[in-house]
Amino acid sequence: MKRIFLSLLVILTLLAVAAPSLADTEELLRESWAVAEQDGRPVGYGYDRYWQTAEGFRYRSEGTLRLSLLGGVPSEIVTYVEAEVDRDYRAKSFRALVTINGALTEITGRFNSSGVEVNLITPDGREQKSFYQTERSLYFDFSFLDSLVAAGELQPDTEHAAAIFDFATFAPADYLLRVEGLEEYRYGEKTLKLFALVEKTGNKARFLMDEKGNVYWESDPKNGLVFRRIEKNDLPALEAMSVDVLLVPGNLKVLHPYRSLASTIRVRWQEVPFAAFNWEDNRQRLQEHRETPEGQEVLLTIARDGRDFSDRVTLPVTGEAFTLYLEDSDYINPS
Repeated sequence: MKRIFLSLLVILTLLAVAAPSLADTEELLRESWAVAEQDGRPVGYGYDRYWQTAEGFRYRSEGTLRLSLLGGVPSEIVTYVEAEVDRDYRAKSFRALVTINGALTEITGRFNSSGVEVNLITPDGREQKSFYQTERSLYFDFSFLDSLVAAGELQPDTEHAAAIFDFATFAPADYLLRVEGLEEYRYGEKTLKLFALVEKTGNKARFLMDEKGNVYWESDPKNGLVFRRIEKNDLPALEAMSVDVLLVPGNLKVLHPYRSLASTIRVRWQEVPFAAFNWEDNRQRLQEHRETPEGQEVLLTIARDGRDFSDRVTLPVTGEAFTLYLEDSDYINPS
């Protein structure tokens, strides 16, 4: 369930709370600890558990991540996710709690024959409800994996598709997974032969898993993280993960950004329409746009804003004309 942890991190953040006690009829099938690393540095860890219940299966994932935005003071993000599925591993419900600096967000979801209802409660108590209608039965990506394990369908050079509930968008999505083959992996004193799997949709993660569903290694290219299975007693002290304002690592570095006067950048992407972006502003100009077999491509010129704003405003900023821009929002807190 480490992919849940990463997907939630892109959008939200939460506090682990006391979990409900489990019924005596529930049997623990699997538990594991993992360390999250960025460029070889430990920046987080996760603790996953998986039970069989009278009605199906229950999953629980708890994680901690130390995060530094643009080199600022590190924050500690704590996540708690619990999900239930039926005997066929199809989604029944989930509850996710995320906290950063004491601000708690809660997301719950319930699935039925017509779709899924999602309820989000923000740190300030606001409630947002969404309903996604679908005639397909939905899995979670991790429960779909276990359905393949239970059915004995983990075979090299095979692909498997399903409709899942995607924690990156909190909506149904198509999911495609490929089993590449077997790969050797060193774990402690043992050399294991594990299945190498690659997501063809979503975060495009790659992971190594045994025939019982235990994940030993996983990469998340979108967030620039690697997860490694580890024994609890070997958990290291955490450093801070460095991210940009989009909470994902960039693939382009400027050595001296404050000295830069102008740049020319070529951008390639897939799936998102060209019109969804605002390509021109006071600093940026669109020079070229073309569609390719791999997606779309633009050439941009970016120059430092040379306008003179001196003597235009007095601090602190006041006045009704600025009220809209001075209010707190989900992502910006001017106060």
